[in-house]
Amino acid sequence: MITLNGFTFAPGVGRGQAVVLTSRESPNEDQDSHVDRDLLIERFQRRSRGFTQRLQQIMRGSTPDGTRDLMGAAAGFLSDPDNNHAIIERISHGTPVRQSCREVLMSALAGLGGSGLEQGEQLRGLIEEFIRSLGERNEIIHPLPELKDPAVVVARDLTPAAFMCLNTDAISAVVLEGGHSSGHLGVLLRELQIPTVFGIAGATSIDDGTLLLVDANNGAVMVGPPQEILDKYERNQAISGDELDEEPPRGITVACSMGTMRELQSGNALRHGLGLLRSEFLFLGCEQEPSCEEMQQVFSRLFAKIPAHAPITARTFDFAGDKRPRFETCADDQGPLAGYGAAVSTRLLQKELRALLCALPERRITIVFPLITRHSECRCIRDLLDGEIQALKGQGIPHSECDFALMVETPAAVLTAPAFASLSSMFIIGTSSLAEYAAAPRPADNAFTPALAKMIAIACRAACNARVQVGIAGRFATRLELLPLFMRLGVTYISVDGPMVPRIITALQRSPTEVHSSFNPGLYQRVMEIDTGAELSELINSLSISE
Repeated sequence: MITLNGFTFAPGVGRGQAVVLTSRESPNEDQDSHVDRDLLIERFQRRSRGFTQRLQQIMRGSTPDGTRDLMGAAAGFLSDPDNNHAIIERISHGTPVRQSCREVLMSALAGLGGSGLEQGEQLRGLIEEFIRSLGERNEIIHPLPELKDPAVVVARDLTPAAFMCLNTDAISAVVLEGGHSSGHLGVLLRELQIPTVFGIAGATSIDDGTLLLVDANNGAVMVGPPQEILDKYERNQAISGDELDEEPPRGITVACSMGTMRELQSGNALRHGLGLLRSEFLFLGCEQEPSCEEMQQVFSRLFAKIPAHAPITARTFDFAGDKRPRFETCADDQGPLAGYGAAVSTRLLQKELRALLCALPERRITIVFPLITRHSECRCIRDLLDGEIQALKGQGIPHSECDFALMVETPAAVLTAPAFASLSSMFIIGTSSLAEYAAAPRPADNAFTPALAKMIAIACRAACNARVQVGIAGRFATRLELLPLFMRLGVTYISVDGPMVPRIITALQRSPTEVHSSFNPGLYQRVMEIDTGAELSELINSLSISE
């Protein structure tokens, strides 16, 4: 037996035959003549759109007029229909992608007149940068097997989209060579309670079919364990006895965060309601963009499982960061949602809103919008929701009554919170993302930092002043020692993964009555005056829930 050591991604113990997912870099379009030409054209168009959107985002920033003009010229040049048509024609006839772009774009540049020498060279440099980017090998392709028997999936790394294409019911554990603790794959694995260890060097050299025992509680992977070790872990493996018999204190909601239909099989997890549906996780594995009808069927099946007295709260698609779906997504090129951080277009957002509203017409729902950073974005999205409601009324289509809520998960949202509160019925503070931004440019710390505490306090004060409900979600929402702080800042809504719901409720039931009071201005002031982690720890300890 060999034992490999790494880091805990999702706790627990699992065993099964190793299924090793090999990966390869995407082919270099200029060198691999066997690549399907339609695929090459699709990649060119996707890279062109992405590069153009990046230029447009720079244009919208606080840049000098000369730079803004240069970026606008380059964006217009790359999106020119005649240029794109000529490039696609060449690719379809077998010319390599970069050669096709260079022939068309550089020829067109040479024909431009009226530009100064310096600006012309800068424009040429931007176009060259785009052409070079077409040859980058940055797409990882995983051959995804059909899993039937209990398996331990072994890979260098996995995107949430690739993971969701697997039969998760057959996965007893996951072992990764790479990975990082704050990624969204970890959210999925912890939610599904699949034991996972990351940072295992050389894991993909394990032979397919090798028996593995994964002790994710201790960050260990045992290769070829003897039967006596398996028997020992079988006896000692903790079986959760948490029940959901207790109710949270009056005025406090504790409900389940989820993003997979598998969660429905976990018994009582949704008894207290759907605290936050991460809706994008339901569709990351789709090869094609889901239709409104397909989304509505999924939402209907899920919402119907929620008890009548419990909340239904759903977040709209958030494809930012590592949550890119397998289907192609397009953001708005112009208008208030151009550059929207959730990487969702107005068209797709409207489809999802209609699906959510029609999923279970007899139930009231709360729709939460992520990564809104500007007042104009907030107004635009509020108008989109109101527009869909009016359209359904005009067509006589039954639909849910709904509340408009926002995720507060960026510094921009925190600082704009007073304006957002006037348009919202609830804030949900996303502590995982907010911790990332609070730590930037350093990696997010596992510790609860003064910067994060202050941003949460500012958002809570804005909600209190506007009489808007405030909730908490993400990895710091599960920290029991932080509950008194959150409660005294006015938090009345807590959304955590299913296994944590009973623990949160139990902790709240044992807490002093005064913990459940409304926003405490004195505590807010104390948080804002804290400069060090030691001072913050002292404050948190002084507020600790009594046993």
